[in-house]
Amino acid sequence: MSNKYLSNHIKRPEITRGNALLIITLISILCSAIFLRILPAKYGFYLNEFDPYYNYRAVEFIIKNLEEHGINGIVNYINWQDIRTWYPEGRPVLNTSQVGLHLTGATTYLIFTGIFGKIISIYDFLVLFPVIIGSLTTLMMFLLVRNIAGNTAGIFSALMIAFSPAIIVRGNLGWFKSEPLAILIGISAFYLFLKIQNRNIKLNKMILTSILIGTLLGFGNTTWGGAYFFIIVYAATLLLTPLIVRNYDRLIQSAIIIVSFTFITTAIFPRPGLTFIFGPVGFLLVSSLLFLILAKIIKVLLQGNDEKIKQNLNKTDKFLRNTPRHVKILIILIVAIGISGTILFITNSLAPLTERYLTVLLPFQKTANPLVESVSEHFSPTGQLYFTIYSILIILSAFGAIQTIRKRSINYIFVAIIGILSIYFSSSFSRLLVFSSIGISILASIGFVTLNSIIFKKRKINLNTKMLKQKQFTNEISREVKILYSVIIIIVLFIPAIHPTSGWITASDTPTTLASSSINTKQSIPDWKNALDWIENNTEEDSVFIAWWDYGYWITVEGNRTTVADNATINQTRIEQIATMFMSDHNEGERILRELKGDYVVIFISGIKVFDPENNQIVYRLGLGGDESKKQWFIKIAGLNSEDYLYNDRFTGKPNFWNNTMLGKMIPLEFVQYVDLTKGEFMGNEYKDGGRTIGVDAVYVYREKFTEDDNLKLVFSSPSMNQIPEYGSEIFAAVLIYEIK
Repeated sequence: MSNKYLSNHIKRPEITRGNALLIITLISILCSAIFLRILPAKYGFYLNEFDPYYNYRAVEFIIKNLEEHGINGIVNYINWQDIRTWYPEGRPVLNTSQVGLHLTGATTYLIFTGIFGKIISIYDFLVLFPVIIGSLTTLMMFLLVRNIAGNTAGIFSALMIAFSPAIIVRGNLGWFKSEPLAILIGISAFYLFLKIQNRNIKLNKMILTSILIGTLLGFGNTTWGGAYFFIIVYAATLLLTPLIVRNYDRLIQSAIIIVSFTFITTAIFPRPGLTFIFGPVGFLLVSSLLFLILAKIIKVLLQGNDEKIKQNLNKTDKFLRNTPRHVKILIILIVAIGISGTILFITNSLAPLTERYLTVLLPFQKTANPLVESVSEHFSPTGQLYFTIYSILIILSAFGAIQTIRKRSINYIFVAIIGILSIYFSSSFSRLLVFSSIGISILASIGFVTLNSIIFKKRKINLNTKMLKQKQFTNEISREVKILYSVIIIIVLFIPAIHPTSGWITASDTPTTLASSSINTKQSIPDWKNALDWIENNTEEDSVFIAWWDYGYWITVEGNRTTVADNATINQTRIEQIATMFMSDHNEGERILRELKGDYVVIFISGIKVFDPENNQIVYRLGLGGDESKKQWFIKIAGLNSEDYLYNDRFTGKPNFWNNTMLGKMIPLEFVQYVDLTKGEFMGNEYKDGGRTIGVDAVYVYREKFTEDDNLKLVFSSPSMNQIPEYGSEIFAAVLIYEIK
C-alpha cells in the first residue's frame, strides 16, 4: 500500500483554533480540580472522615465474594448481616446502606483491574475515587450549562465547581461517601434532560435517553438520600412548565418514561425502595406527571374559547384578559395538589420522613433531636458563610436569575428552579451547601455571560436623516471602560480563590480526618492511627469496643474489632445508653458497661499542652474537638440537666463532672486553676462568670484516677498525651483505651 494511497484516503483530523482553545481550557480545569481534591495527600493517604471506612469495607466484601464465589458473591452481599458492628445484634447491610455507592465502587474497581491489572489496592482505589468523580463533575457541569447559555458560561460554571469549597470538602481525597457520585449522576441526568427537549431529536433517541435519565435518577436515590433534590427539581419543572411554555408535547412524552424508570430503579433496591414511591417525594413526582398530562388536555379543550372570552371581558381587567383560562385552572390544580399532599402527610397516609428530611423541608423549624443537632455537618449555614464561600458569585447569580425569569423556555424554567431550590434546601444543613454551589454556579455563569455581552457587544444603530441616509454607526462602550471592567472582574473572581485565610485553595489544603486525628488543623497527628494499630495488634480478635459513635467505623475497619455503635446511628437507644454511661457515676456506669458486654472503652480528648520547666510538668488546656468538647451533647442526649455538670459557658466542667462521672474520671487530668488567656495571668481556683466566653479557661495537669481496685484499667495512651512539646506548646489529640476488667 503506497503512501499516496494512504494520503488520499486518510485525512488528518482538523480542529479549529476555537475548539483547540476550548479543549485546552477544559483540560486545565480538569487538572485544577484534580490538584485541589488530591491536595490532602501531603498529610497522609487515607480515607477521609468516618463513613468512607464502612463503605470501603462493604466494597471489599463484594469484590472478595465475587472473586471467591462468582455471581453468588452478590447473593452473599444481599444477605450480609454485619456482626462486627452494633454488637450483639449486628447490622443488615442491604437495608441500612447506600447500596448504589457500594456497587459502583466495586464495579469500577473490577473494570479498572480488568484493564490495567491489580496495580492498586481496593483501599487506594477508593481513596482516589472521589477525586476522579468530582473532577469529572466539572466537565459534566460544562456540558449542562453550555446547553443553556453557550461555551463561555459552561467554562465559567465548570471552573466554579472545580474550585467551590462546599463541593471540594465533600468530595476530596478519601471522601468515599455519597455526595460526589450522587452529584455526578444528578448533573448528568439534568444534562440529558435538557438535550431531549430539542424538537429535532428523533423519537427513538428520545425514548432511549429518557430511559437512561429515569435510571440515573432512580440509581442516584440509592447512593444518597440528598439525591431527592434532583427529583424535586424535575418534578417542579413538570409543574411550572404548563404555566409558562406553550408547547411541551416532548416534555410529556419523556416525562412518562422518566418517571416510570425512576420508580422502577428505585424500587429494585431496599433503600429507599418502596418508601420513596409511597413517600412525599414520590407523591410529588406522580402528581407533577399527572398534572402535566391533565394540563395538556385542559389546554386543548379550552384553547378555542379563550379568545371569545377575552373579547367579552372589561378592558380594565388586565389580569383576566391576559391570562388564558386554562392557566387559571392549572394554578387551582397546583394549589389542590399542595393541599392534598399536606393532608396526606399530616394524616400519615404517606411514608413518614425522618427528622433530617423534615428539617430540609422546613429549614426554619429545627429538629429537637439532640443526636441530629450534635452533628457538625447538620449546623445551619449563616449568611456570612455564604458570602465567604461565594463572594461576588452571589451578585452574578442574582443577575443571572433575573435573566432566566425573563425567558419563556423549559431550559430557563429548569435553571430558575435549580437556583431557587438549591438555596432553599442548603439553608437547612451545612452539608447541603453542595446544592447551593450547583445553583449559584449555573446562575452566576448566565449572569457573567450576560454582563459580558452588555460590556463587549457592538451595537449598530441606523441614522436616517436628510444629511445621513441609512448609514450605520457602531455604538460601543469605550476601550478604557472595557479594560477597567476586565481588570475588576478578574480581581473579584480571584480574591475568594486565593485569599490566604478563607480562600478556596486554602479550604482544599486540609488533611483527611484520620491523618489529623479528627482535629481541625493543617498538620499530621498520628495518635488515632497509632491507637488503631495497637488495637489490632494487642487485643483479642473477638474483643468488643465501646466508644462514642463517631469512632465506630475506625475501630471496626482500621482496628479490625467489633463495636457496639458507629456512624450509621441506626440504634439511637444504644447511643443514648453510651451517653448515659459516660455521664453516670461509677456504679451506674459499670452497670451499663456490663449491659453493653464490652471489653474495652475508648475515649478521645484534645487541646493544647504547654511544658512548665519550673515544675517540670506539662500543663493542659482542653477543647479542640474530642470527647471533652462533646460532653454537652452527651448530657443532652442522655436527657440530663447540663447545669448539674457544666458552668454557664456550657463547656467548663463543674466538680460534679470531674469527680462523679465516668467520663470525668476517665480523662486523666486534674484541675489546677483558671488562667486569663487575654493577659496570660493565673486567676485562682474560682470560676469566673462567663468562663471561656470572656477568655478565661481552666488548666490541668496529668493524673490517672482509676486504681488497681477499680474495674477499669488504662492500657493505652497515645503518644501526644505525655510527650513533652518540642516548641514549648503544641496540640495534643490523645486516644485513651481502658480495659474492662
